[in-house]
Amino acid sequence: MTRSVMRFARWKITSVKVPGNPLVTHELSCAACESSSGPCAEVDTALDWAMGHSGANPSHTGYREIARRHWKTSLEEPIVSL
Repeated sequence: MTRSVMRFARWKITSVKVPGNPLVTHELSCAACESSSGPCAEVDTALDWAMGHSGANPSHTGYREIARRHWKTSLEEPIVSL
């Protein structure tokens, strides 16, 4: 006979600030040619890049945003064994 132990725990996930990094970085990627602004601490910097890219390439009008943020999981309460 095999015995099993079931453990239940409540987890949480939170955004964390990593020293030396912005809380969120924004990047815009051109849907037509895949060139991108690169990660930017301010969304306005990525938007300015997209406007300049469209100005130089009038048919490139679609963009995707990539937002990066650091996250951490942790136990919210102790594990309970049944």
